[in-house]
Amino acid sequence: MHVLTKVLVALTALASVALATLTMAYAVNADRIVQELRTEKARSAAAKADLDLQNVEWSTQLEARNDVIQDLNAKLTDALDRVRGLQVQLAKVEGDKAEAERARAAIQGELGNLATSVQTFVQLTSTLTNENDDLRDRFIRQNEELIELADRLNDTESQRAVLDATVRQLEQQLQALQASGALGMGLRGTPNRTGPVQGEVRDVALDSGSDKTLVEVNLGTNDGVSQGTILRATRNGNFVARLRTMTSDLNVSTAEVILGERVQRGDRVEIQ
Repeated sequence: MHVLTKVLVALTALASVALATLTMAYAVNADRIVQELRTEKARSAAAKADLDLQNVEWSTQLEARNDVIQDLNAKLTDALDRVRGLQVQLAKVEGDKAEAERARAAIQGELGNLATSVQTFVQLTSTLTNENDDLRDRFIRQNEELIELADRLNDTESQRAVLDATVRQLEQQLQALQASGALGMGLRGTPNRTGPVQGEVRDVALDSGSDKTLVEVNLGTNDGVSQGTILRATRNGNFVARLRTMTSDLNVSTAEVILGERVQRGDRVEIQ
């Protein structure tokens, strides 16, 4: 018991010493902690003041930024309105473009049709030009033939008086021969013809002034053909046309077609 007491006393003493030590250390640490707490409070107050100041600055900047944001939002709204307007205009332009494309396609189709028409017109013009050239050449040839025929007719007219006198003289001689009974031989010493007098067409021309077809035949006054004699034209034994003589030479006469088809060179003619 005595020992236990001593031990307890010793432990109490040691605890007292430790407690005193701890008390002294706490006192020292408490002063330091208080000092640090005060310092921290001062720092906290300064930081708070700085924070308040920064809050004021940030509030000012935030208001300014809010104003900027509002201004930007207003500008964005205007921009969106313009974009919508441009979209409407773009839709209209697209519609106009589509309409223009359709119009262009229609115009191209019309141009194609016009090109075809122009080509056809050019071909027709070329054909008509060639036909006109042919008609002109034919007209020139016919005019040349008519001029030649007119010259021949003029020559025939100039010879007519002489021929009429010759015909009258020959008729008188024929009458004298008939009266004397010496008509067994012809005027030129050839036998008399027992059938119809026949000849052939030597030339055919168109009178541009009267649109009459003029025919030259190799029958004349020696064959009993005179002005107004009616001739019958045949081809291969078939009737072709009826002719009426206009002028007559000894062996050549000029007649006009009064009925029938187109007469050709080589057609046979006989007095009707």
